[in-house]
Amino acid sequence: MIISASRKTDIPAFYSDWLMQQIGAGCTSVVNPYNGISREVSLKPIDVDCFVFWTKNPLPIVKHLPMLDNLGYNYYFQYTLNDYQSLETNVPDLQTRLNTFKTLSDTIGKNKVIWRYDPLLLTDTLTIEDLLKSIKYIGDELHSYTDKLVFSFLDTYKKIPQGLYSPDDNQRNTIVNALLEMNTNWNLELATCAEAYDGVRHNACIDADLINELFGLDVSGKKDMGQRKLCMCAKSIDIGSYRTCKHGCKYCYAM
Repeated sequence: MIISASRKTDIPAFYSDWLMQQIGAGCTSVVNPYNGISREVSLKPIDVDCFVFWTKNPLPIVKHLPMLDNLGYNYYFQYTLNDYQSLETNVPDLQTRLNTFKTLSDTIGKNKVIWRYDPLLLTDTLTIEDLLKSIKYIGDELHSYTDKLVFSFLDTYKKIPQGLYSPDDNQRNTIVNALLEMNTNWNLELATCAEAYDGVRHNACIDADLINELFGLDVSGKKDMGQRKLCMCAKSIDIGSYRTCKHGCKYCYAM
């Protein structure tokens, strides 16, 4: 069993103490958002193949990693590190997040810290040139501290506020080609989340191949059928609750 922590909220940033309490209890409750039915999920080390942590600020959970190691848990991080300033109202400043990324990578290994620039979006004042400049700056800082960059373009659901735009097809091609050019210096694995572009790997964020590579566990053949059509993730159980993240990102899909 793979535990996703979490697509619903940023557990490492805001609820790491809660997570450790649940681990101490040996289980947690997961509520189905469609029917409100709760079920108990084991968090015992014998039942958990791997934790996949999704976060924009893993610093609060770092103090708990030695305990997770001592208990025998496997884990890796999906670390979203954008530079959207006013669109992410409660994340630490960019330099602090860069430093945290580097510290985490040095602590657990760069193959366990995946950089996400996600989602890629534009506004009336944020141009493609601005976006690419920010990505290049962060990539130049981080390419020695990770093996992979995952990205996707904004999905414009109804709840996404006006003034945020997903690049059109021509703009997307421009961005992807620019990323491929930047990567000639970075030598990262470029991958897309639930999207497909030539020259870029179609990613699995809950990655059976990576879990096998890192921990010698075969969790292949268990595709998560509850995700988007082009999602390649392995099956996992997502813990946590919707509408509890405190980052205040204006483009958030989970609020």
